[in-house]
Amino acid sequence: MPRFALLCLLALAVAGCDSGVDPAGPPVSARIVGVSVGDFPVFDNVNGTNAAWDGGNDDADVYFRLYDDEYDYRTDADVDLDRLNAVDDGNVDAINSDRDVYRDPTTLDLPLIWEIDPGYVVRDLDDALYIALFDQDGSNSDDPMAATETFVLADVAPSLVTGRSQTISLRGATTDLNDREVRVILTVVFDD
Repeated sequence: MPRFALLCLLALAVAGCDSGVDPAGPPVSARIVGVSVGDFPVFDNVNGTNAAWDGGNDDADVYFRLYDDEYDYRTDADVDLDRLNAVDDGNVDAINSDRDVYRDPTTLDLPLIWEIDPGYVVRDLDDALYIALFDQDGSNSDDPMAATETFVLADVAPSLVTGRSQTISLRGATTDLNDREVRVILTVVFDD
């Protein structure tokens, strides 16, 4: 009888143990639901002139694009190689702007915030991605302004609970390293 009681206690103890592992497993995909730009190059300093992006007194008309790291936003800007484009994709809304582009923002307008509804789905969390900022020009090609560091969502996903949003802070450089640093925060929801 004592052995039976000991076995029962052992079985109850094992059954009550929590391994700490999410039974659904780690996230396998993610949705980017928000992009927030906290700093961007206010002037076009490519030639060291600190000129306005659109010439004269016009400031930049800022939007973002999401790229795979195999593409260079400076040379591939006019080719549709992006994953997500705030100008062309109808599910991206600028929060404090009447359009998908922030027209002539200054540092007082920061942060520039876009919501993506229903969210841009990243199906492979091992994809290396980055965000690039552009100045929209109506008559000629858009000017590349800056890009964040490359990020891989799998680097943060295994430690996360699925179904919850997570913010990821990114830093980056402008096209001219003497100019302002770019700061971007992504809001991501991880799914199983």
